[in-house]
Parts: sequence; C-alpha cells; structure tokens
Amino acid sequence: MTGIVNTPKLTKKRDFYFDNVKFFLILIVVATHTFSPVIGESWGLERLFYFIYTFHMPAFIIVSGYFMKYIKNLNKYVIKYSKIYLFIQTLYFLVFKFVLKAEIDLTYSDPYYTYWFMFCLIIWYVIFPQVKDLKGILSIAVAAGIAVGYDENFGLFMSLSRVVVFFPYFLIGHYLKKEHIITVKESKWKYIIWVACIVIAYILLKYDIIARPLLQGKSSYAVVGYDMWYAGLYRLALYGVGALFSFGFFLLIPDGEKMYSKLGAQTLYVYLIHGIILKVLRNIGFYEVFNGMELVLIGVLFGLMLTVLVQVVRSKVNPS
Repeated sequence: MTGIVNTPKLTKKRDFYFDNVKFFLILIVVATHTFSPVIGESWGLERLFYFIYTFHMPAFIIVSGYFMKYIKNLNKYVIKYSKIYLFIQTLYFLVFKFVLKAEIDLTYSDPYYTYWFMFCLIIWYVIFPQVKDLKGILSIAVAAGIAVGYDENFGLFMSLSRVVVFFPYFLIGHYLKKEHIITVKESKWKYIIWVACIVIAYILLKYDIIARPLLQGKSSYAVVGYDMWYAGLYRLALYGVGALFSFGFFLLIPDGEKMYSKLGAQTLYVYLIHGIILKVLRNIGFYEVFNGMELVLIGVLFGLMLTVLVQVVRSKVNPS
C-alpha cells in the first residue's frame, strides 16, 4: 500500500515527487470521505464526488504499483500490512460495537469502510510475482476486470471484485517510470492531456454517461442498472478515464522537496484513523451542523491537521 502508506526506504536518495503526490492525494481522500455522507443533499457535492472518484483510487493504486517494483522482499510487506489490516479491522469493530453501540459483527474476510484497499494490496503483493511474467498480463487483467462485472455473485466477499477490477492500475504503476512523467511534463503533450481531461470530465458530469456506483468497482453491471450485453464497454471506458485523469493529476504535482513533502511521506496513519474519526463524528451529529459545500474545506483542513499531527508524533517517536 505504498501509494497510501509509508513509502519503503528503498534508496538513499528520497524521491520527493511521489511524497508530494501522496500528500495531495491523501487530502483529496480525506476531504471526499468527509463530505460523502451528504452528497445527496447538494448537486455540487455530488458532481465533485463523481469527478474525484474517477481518478483518486486509480491514482493511489498506480503509485502503489510504482513503488512495489522497488521492494526486494514482498513477503515482509505482506506480513506487515496483514498485521496492520487485522489490527485496524479489530479496532473499527471495537469502536462501533462498544463506543457507538452499533450492530456489527467482527469479520476479517469483508473489509470495513476504506480498508478494502489495504486488503487488496496484500493480495496483489501475493499474486503479482506469480503473474508478472505472463505475456500480455495488462491486457489479461483488463479483460478480467471487465468480465467479473457480468457475474452478480462476484462481489463484496473478500473484496474480490475490487481485487480484480483495480488490478490493472496496479500493473500500470509497475510499468510506469518517473521519466515518463518528466518527459510529458517538459513537452506540449501535457496541455493536450489537461484539455482532454477537462473535456471528458465535462461530458461525464453533464450527461451522467457512466453510473456512479460503477466507479467503486464493487458491484456487477446488473446491480448498477446495466443489463445489456455490452455493459463491459463502460468499464473499459472507465479504465481509460481513470488512467488519463490520474496521469493528468500527476502532471500537476511539482517535483523536488517542498514544505509539505515530509507530510506526504507518512500517510499510513492518516489513512487508518480518518475513517473511524469521521464515523464517530457522524454518530454524534456532526452532519446535522455541517451539510453543504463548507464540508469540502473542512475535509481538506481535517486531512491537513491529521497529516501534521502524524508527522509531529512520528518525529517524537522516531527522531531519525
């Protein structure tokens, strides 16, 4: 989960560019989860949610795949992230069961809330060495992601649908080189990509061409209302949109060490705790006070506060 979690110490010289990418992405994630409970009450929030969901998880998964190729001992990270996953699932259950007094069962096969991403990453780390040498693996992964949408029984259990649907982005990250981003950044192609992103985003948001639930990768085509034989073309289009928008986002991020680079280097704990905090806030009436566009700013500030707090705590615990 190096796209969201702490970047492994892979080389002596740190690449601050991807720390910068992770910083902005985690702010987007926290802000989106902050206003998502009330998107049905605001056209603007609903459109913003739709737009962000076209690229924010694909971008994080691409970054995860990018860093994975530099990890020499994948088994070490499989064990590490498995322990973290078990811990956060247990903590989420305890908070909901005994603090919020909610009806909830303890499970490790069905990830709670946003923790499907960590669960998927663990599985990708396990299966990637087994499939990496297959000829045309990216095409196979895309075809598999399209195919599972036709199976109504291939859904939430163990996040299997998301494991398959989002795997192509992980592979894209594996094949991505920073030189690809730099080359485009230094050419006129970046303007063409940005214009394409704007035009496509406008069309998607104005005409609702693709059903929003399809963006989450967890439901079959029939569940989201696509029972036609060519429904898979919608997911194929989403693969293109997700990759294009992610790359367009990457081109916006500055290179080099910035004042926020260190904050982007430690996003694991922000990812882990923000969801539980938001669930508690919702339970105590937070959304009865705030329920409009101000939640976007509140979400960004909340994400920034958490990243700063995590950095301060980490610097005290591990000064090195």
